[in-house]
Amino acid sequence: ADDFSGGMEAAIAQEYDAIATIAGDAGLVTYIDRAVDAGIPVATFNSETAAPNKRLFFVGADLYKQGEAAGKAMADAIGGAGKVGVITGFFAVEAHELRRKGFEDYLTANNPDIEIVAQVENSDQGDIAYTQAQDMMTANPDLAGIYVTAGGPFGAAAAVEDAGKTGEVKVISFDFVDETMEYVQKGVISATIGQG
Repeated sequence: ADDFSGGMEAAIAQEYDAIATIAGDAGLVTYIDRAVDAGIPVATFNSETAAPNKRLFFVGADLYKQGEAAGKAMADAIGGAGKVGVITGFFAVEAHELRRKGFEDYLTANNPDIEIVAQVENSDQGDIAYTQAQDMMTANPDLAGIYVTAGGPFGAAAAVEDAGKTGEVKVISFDFVDETMEYVQKGVISATIGQG
């Protein structure tokens, strides 16, 4: 929220005509409501907070359902059973938590033979995801999959590839950025989900 709250404060102080922002956590609600109270309409996009706020509208995907879709993709990729690890950007970011929770809830309800053995945060950094994926594979030699809820999936994919486990450890991720799509084309990332 800190990165965006400063921008929101500046936009309010400069009396913008309208503001469009992501609202990935409840920390921005104060600023959204302050802008609306000042007569500045606010639209949110990409990620939304579950906290009530005065925004005019939201444009984006249902993040919980994205998590469920990732759960189904993982279950399909690993044959409905096995150990998986979760790498999330930030536990404190609602958007990431919705994706993580949707994934977990889907697996609990539909695939009791899939066990989540690790859940870590990577600050949306590929290099951190690389190390975390290595650690997951070392701690769980029979690891079947890694789910990355937000930024840095190419780091996890690179770790899988470097470990010689392409096709053995399935990676499920989000977004169609170039680095991610390279690993999809190589078959290291089994599925990546777009936000359109």
